[in-house]
Amino acid sequence: MEARCRYCLNESCVFLNLARKDLSFHPEHFTHILEYEKGQTLFQEGAPAYGYYLICEGRIKLARRSTVGKKSLIEILGPGDIIGPAPEGRYRLYAAALEKSKVGYIERGAFGQLLARYPQLATALVLDHNDSMVVS
Repeated sequence: MEARCRYCLNESCVFLNLARKDLSFHPEHFTHILEYEKGQTLFQEGAPAYGYYLICEGRIKLARRSTVGKKSLIEILGPGDIIGPAPEGRYRLYAAALEKSKVGYIERGAFGQLLARYPQLATALVLDHNDSMVVS
């Protein structure tokens, strides 16, 4: 893992945009960049949800497995999309990379602290990313 959020080239990233406006905001201090190969799983359905995934590059599929093991594609996400944990603290879906992908990861507690310290981040997430934040 490496922390390089400030150097991300994803123009739609709410964290990068805030870092450009507020020089005291350092996303690289709390975001780890994870790399996934095609087919690699980010998390399993039902697994404990400890954080948020911010897609920097590539495409991620969210799917569900039925009781007989059949997979149902729910959504395909791309750069700028955010995957957040469900309120009960477990992922409702599973996520896997459709191609080589880079994903920023931020722990749930750190995310809450950021929202408290940078209210403009909360506003940006609600206004700009309301349709791109998926609770899985």
